[in-house]
Formats: sequence, C-alpha cells, structure tokens
Amino acid sequence: MCGGAGIQRGSIIIAIGQTPTPTIEALESALVQYPDRTRVPIRYFCVNDRHSERLSVIRIDRTWHSMGMWKRDDVVGKWLLTESPAPPLPKYAPKPAHASPIVASGLAAKVVPSLVMVNFTIPFVVDGGSNDTFIGAGVVVDEKEGLVVVDQNTVPLPLGDLTITFGATIEIPGEVIFLHPVHNFAVLKYDPSLLIGSAKFMAATFSKTPLSQGDDVLFVGLSRKFQPLWQTTNISRIEELFIPEGRPPRFRAVNEEVFHLEKPPSCVGGVLVDTNGHVQAFWSSYSSSDRKDPNTPVEFFRGFPVDFVEDILVQFRNGQKPYFRSLEAELWPISLAQARDVGLSEEWLSRIQTESGRRHILNIRRLVADTDAAKHLKTGDLLLAVDGKICTTFRDVELATQKAKCVKLTLLRNQTEIDVSVSTVDLSGEGTTKIVCWAGAILQNTHRPVAQLGFLHQGIYCSRWYFGSPAHKYSLRAAHWIVEVNGKPTPDLDTFLSVVNSLDANDSVRLKIRGLQDRVTVTTLKLDLHYWPTWTLRKRGREWQLQHTTHGLTS
Repeated sequence: MCGGAGIQRGSIIIAIGQTPTPTIEALESALVQYPDRTRVPIRYFCVNDRHSERLSVIRIDRTWHSMGMWKRDDVVGKWLLTESPAPPLPKYAPKPAHASPIVASGLAAKVVPSLVMVNFTIPFVVDGGSNDTFIGAGVVVDEKEGLVVVDQNTVPLPLGDLTITFGATIEIPGEVIFLHPVHNFAVLKYDPSLLIGSAKFMAATFSKTPLSQGDDVLFVGLSRKFQPLWQTTNISRIEELFIPEGRPPRFRAVNEEVFHLEKPPSCVGGVLVDTNGHVQAFWSSYSSSDRKDPNTPVEFFRGFPVDFVEDILVQFRNGQKPYFRSLEAELWPISLAQARDVGLSEEWLSRIQTESGRRHILNIRRLVADTDAAKHLKTGDLLLAVDGKICTTFRDVELATQKAKCVKLTLLRNQTEIDVSVSTVDLSGEGTTKIVCWAGAILQNTHRPVAQLGFLHQGIYCSRWYFGSPAHKYSLRAAHWIVEVNGKPTPDLDTFLSVVNSLDANDSVRLKIRGLQDRVTVTTLKLDLHYWPTWTLRKRGREWQLQHTTHGLTS
C-alpha cells in the first residue's frame, strides 16, 4: 500500500487524510474509517530528510492484505494479533468524470486520443516476476467495450491493482481479461461509463498493410510524464525475436518477428502508423535477461504487427472466450545452406525458394513439456510443411495451426523425411488464478514459462519466500518444487493444502524438494503458524478473495 505510493522505509507518517497520526493507534483508527480501494492523501517525512514534509496518495488495501495490530504479551511470551475492524461498506466505487485527450498536431492528433497510460502494481510477485510496479503505454482498441492492449512487461499477470489514465486527467480501475501465452501483449478492460466524453478517446484503427523493411512510418507514443511523442522514422530491419531463458523462469515472447526502428524513441510505448493514421504495429517493451547473468532482468523495445492482436479481438467481438491454439513448439530459423548440410534434398531446397522466397527453414528449438508435441517431435527437427503447405515463418505456422486440432507435420529428422501427426493445444490466457502462502513461501501451480523449458515436475512450485520465515530459515527457495510432504505426494495446490491443513502450529515437516536442475533434496522445516499462518488467494469470477486458514493455531 505504501510502497505503491512511493513511501520509503523509514518514513514517519504524520497524517492520513485530515487526521493526525501521532501514535500507531491513531494510525489504525484513521485507516479503518475508509472503505477498501479508497484513495487517500497521506503526509509524511523521511528520517534522513526530517525537515521536508511530503505528500502522496495511497490506495486503502484490504483485498490483498488483512489489517491488524500486533502487541507484545510478556505473560504469554509472544506478540499477539488483534484483527482491525472490517472496512466500511460499500466498497469504494469511482465516480464518472470528465476527461479530454492530450493535444497533438498533424497526423499524431488522430492517434494520441487512443493512447492511455497503464499503471500496475503487484502485491505478491509470482510467475517469476522481476518487479512489483510497472508503467507503460496502452492502446484503446474498443472504446464501446472498454478494451485496451498493453505489453506484458507492463501487465505480466492478472494478480494486481490496475489503473488506466486517460488524458493525464482521470484514472479508471481496470482488470486483466487476457494474457497472450505466446506473444507480448495483454488485453485489459475498463468501464466506459466512468469516462464522461469517452467518445473523444477513440479506438485505434488497424491497417491491413503489412510493414516491410525500409518502410517509412510515424511513431506516436507517450513519455513517462504522459507527454505525447511523435517522430517520422524508418523500419531498419525485421528479424526473429530471441529472448534467452530467465532465472527464475518468467514469461518471454517466442515465435515472433519484430521490427527495429532506425531512430528508436525514448518512451514507455506507442504505435507505428501509416500515412492515414492507421496502426500497423505496436511499439512495446519486452522483458529479457542479461546474457551473462540470467538473474538480471533487462528491458528493450521492439515493434510487433497488429495481426496478433486482431486474432484475439475477433473472438471478443464474436462473444467468445478468447484462446490461442498452439503447436507448443519453439521454433528458430536456420539457413538453407545449413539445412543442406544436414540432409535437406535438392527438391525441397527448390520448393522452399520458389514457393516462399525465403532462404531459411524453421528448426524446432524447444518443446513444451507434457504436450503431444513433446511426445512426437524432437529438438533439432527441421519443419518442412504443415498439412502439406510449406511454412518458413513463425506466422505461417501459427496460421496453419489456429483452426486445426491436429496437424500433419512434414519433418526432416536424421536426414530422413517423415510425416508426424501432432495435436495442438488450446491456451486460455487466464494466467495464474490461485496462490498459497505457507511457512512464509509463496506457492503456486507450475506456470507455463517453466513448462516451456521442456520439463515439469509433479509438485508445488515455490515462487518467492519472505525473509525471517520458516521457508527462509530451512532453505526452501524459489524455483523449486515441493513434491512430497511427510512422504505424501503433492502434485497440485489442492492436494498440498489437504496435507498441510492437518498439521499443528509448531509441527516439524519433512519436505522432498526438487530443483530446476533435477537435484532432489530432503529437508525438515519447523512450522510457526502463529507468526506465519497459511492463507490462500484465488480469483473467483472477477474478484480476488483472500482466505486465511486458522486451524492449528495455538496461543
């Protein structure tokens, strides 16, 4: 709550709203009078700058975290928790407000009204996330339904507080309704009735003309301070996107061809438009890892075509729950010269050059674990055709597999041409919808980026742990699976909870743990449910619900 408002550790809170807070009891009394999600001004100063009073705005959070007062009891020898009163009802609801687009000139004036600023904060870092606060530019793609497209380096998962700012004037809460499992974008939804004058913020119009190397385009985007930016630039090259595997595993876009600009702008995102002001590509932030140190996240910007987004928007317009059908294979091109060396026939070399015009062929680089592709394909296979059609680009393969539940792949394996039938997989784009905190460790079912590495273990995946917790003390670390508790297998969260819920507050537990490198360890962890209780956070419909497990607690 305070971190999202930029309040540093070591700050002294002076007042909440108009209420002074000289004591911690006064602070609690001031906070409990506000409904959940209310935005409240807060005054404070930092210890290292005590003569400079500061003002910020916090959002009251009783959704992600409970609120209570801990007091030391010298008789019992423990700190005891007293839950704070429940927040007043009804929950805070924003009121409609007026807003108008930022002023721009020339062709940019047609595009800027479609751009919004997206702010996203995460209460619990899961799915291998590298940060908890994000900002980026979004694009309105349907003003009537309230749909916005933004990159996944701004909105990486559905768990969090999302606001969309229009015209640098009004913030409207939003929700994540689709996270593309392969490509670098998410679809957000807001309530258009909260925006008086919403017709001024028109949806972007997509161009049907694909970009080519050397094309002149107009970049239109936003700076971090919501200033509109625009400049004429050039598509310097189009190349296959490669993002190395991160540690811990997190989302990375695969099977994409992206655009490079001759003069990349300094911004938080935007679009590339043609001479009619129609969007040809999104200029988006990508999350990657440092090549020398996979634990260090890095950010870069590239453009991707509107076709990826249009495929999903069509499903929304048709009233469908959107999905993406995937072959579940990560592809990478190799030159025809290399393909010749591994046994590609002259007939295929001639057909590929004649029918596609390309001078490369696709190679299978990785396979998603526990899929039909993992059973029938092998890394190193050369993909010649899908259902008899030569496919030399990522988009060719994507289009060939989108409407087929099973496809016939023509492959070159060990210098032999073979045909293999592979079932495709429907991916929902819902993301992680349930997490558990146990012994100070944030646990979840294994997320897709781990499966993309090519292997899975039947266990509960540990995403994070808190300092000072039993998980920290007894070396339960992130990017490891708990595969057994006291000898009982724990293949999923529900099974895990059924096993640990029978334990008492100070029990010792034997854990069988498995890491990314298949190393198996057994450790004993002593619970401390008094200070580190178990809770579950899950998404039900459009709301997240926090549920505490209170059994097993002792005074």
